[in-house]
Formats: sequence, C-alpha cells, structure tokens
Amino acid sequence: MSKNKSETLYEKTMRQLKNNPIVVGILVLGAIAVGLSQGLDIFNKVKETVSPTKPYIPQITEVQLTIQPYDVVTGYTGSPTIRPLNMENTAEIDAIAKSILEQISEVTQPGSESEFSASLEIKGNVLSSDKSLEGGVIVMNSVAQVPARVNILDLVKGADLTSVFSDSATFNQQCSCIHVELHVPTGGFQDATLEIYQVQNGYSFDPASSSTRKTLDFPVVTVSILIETPKGEGSDAANLSIFEARLNNSLRKNASDITSLQLSPYQSLSDLRAVIDPLIPSIAPGGGKGNVLEQYRVDFIITVNFIMK
Repeated sequence: MSKNKSETLYEKTMRQLKNNPIVVGILVLGAIAVGLSQGLDIFNKVKETVSPTKPYIPQITEVQLTIQPYDVVTGYTGSPTIRPLNMENTAEIDAIAKSILEQISEVTQPGSESEFSASLEIKGNVLSSDKSLEGGVIVMNSVAQVPARVNILDLVKGADLTSVFSDSATFNQQCSCIHVELHVPTGGFQDATLEIYQVQNGYSFDPASSSTRKTLDFPVVTVSILIETPKGEGSDAANLSIFEARLNNSLRKNASDITSLQLSPYQSLSDLRAVIDPLIPSIAPGGGKGNVLEQYRVDFIITVNFIMK
C-alpha cells in the first residue's frame, strides 16, 4: 500500500495547510504579533519601574477655601472667610496642599508663627505695655463657670490699678495681689496670666521685692482644623476620588511641619458630629463637658472647592 493511501485525513489536511503560502503567512504574522505584545508588556513594566506614571491631577484653575470658626458644642461661631487661590500653573499635589495650608494659617493665626512678647511696666499706679494688649482683672468671688473680669481695653494707653486694688471683689487678701489675664487683640496666641502684688512702695510683679518691669510671653495657639475636600462626581468620579485621597494625605503630611496647626482626624463635619452628638447628653454640665470634648475640639471648618477647566 502506498504512503499516500495510508495517510490519515488529519495528516492530509495539515500537509495541505503547510503547503498553502497564505496560511503560512497568517501563522507567521500571528507569531510576530504575540511576540510584539509580550515585548511591549515587558517594556511598559520596565518603563513604569524606571519612570512611574504621575498620579492623576485634574486641571484645576482655582481653589476656593471657605474658612469658618467652629465650636463642637455651639456650632459655627462666626462668619466665613473666603479665600480664592489661583492654581492655573500648579501641577503637583504637594504644591496644592502647601498653598491651601498657607492660606489657612493666615486666616486662623493672623499673628505669627513665632512667640509674641510684650514688655510691661508699672509706673506709680499705672500698668502699661509697649505692645497692644487687652484683657482684664479676674473677679475673685465670681460663681460663674467663666470668671468675670474688670476689663482692660488697651495697655499701650495704660490702666490705673488703684480701683482694682481697693475693690474686695478683685483684690485677693491671701496674696495681697490681683490676678490679671491678658491676650493679643489680633488673635493667634494663647492668653497669659500674671499677678501684681501690693508691696510697701506701691505695686510690683514680685511679692518680695519692688519689681516694676516684666516681659510677658504669649505662645502661639495650636489651632485645630477640619478640612473637607470635594468628592468625585460624574464620569471622572474614580479619578477625583483618588486625587482627593492623595491630597488629604499631602495636607496631613505638610500640616505636621506647622506646629501651630492640628488637623482633625475626621474628614467631614458629619463624621465628627456622628461621634460627638451621642456624647453630649450623657456628659454633666460644667468643666467636665469641656474636658471630655477637648479631644474632639475643632476651631475652624475649612471647605475646599475646586474650579476646573
């Protein structure tokens, strides 16, 4: 029996295909295409390792900040301040975050990022300062949760101490002194307290000697802020959500370099209220409430809105 007669149908079909130049060409092109695809995949992996793709940043032309004073017990305590930021030429997430934090610092801490000091002097019956300070003399027999004060409007102009030393409500007989609390009118600094004593030769900053000059330091206030960033919407929702997460991370990273700013761990006011609201009814009124809620303190709510191309 000849070779061709013993050839199976499968073998005959394969022999005909191999001898067909069109089929051979298709198979060769297929092999080349597979090879190119695998090579391109390897190239892309190497490229991503050497030069990673930059994270998605929407084409932002302006960032609008709304900054509003807030108290966790009473809610909003003042009018909002709106600050626009031109972002037309800004293409880095860290740069956007730093610009946002700079504006927040300017509004929430208008004083300075360094300590504020003032020189006080007692001349006769008059207390004065070389820098503008306000405050008051604390009333000793006050039963209010926040002690009453006899106001001091501007120490640059001087304040006569005669009346507060002669008034039993403000004069503390145990120390022969008055208790004074002062603050910087521009805000951004902690209040400072001091005692002024009645001594043999008049008034003094020291109970045992005649000391009529004193430097008073006002540390920068640590401001707690809650920043709300917009959520992704529409066809770009996924990309915007990723951008928002990266921006939040960058805000927190850069805020840690500003010792006077503290970012709330909550990313929205509704998240914060969900924790605080159930606590308030169960806390007794008075100082205890303030102590418990201090850990949730937020001084400003900042809303970030993006205007995009």
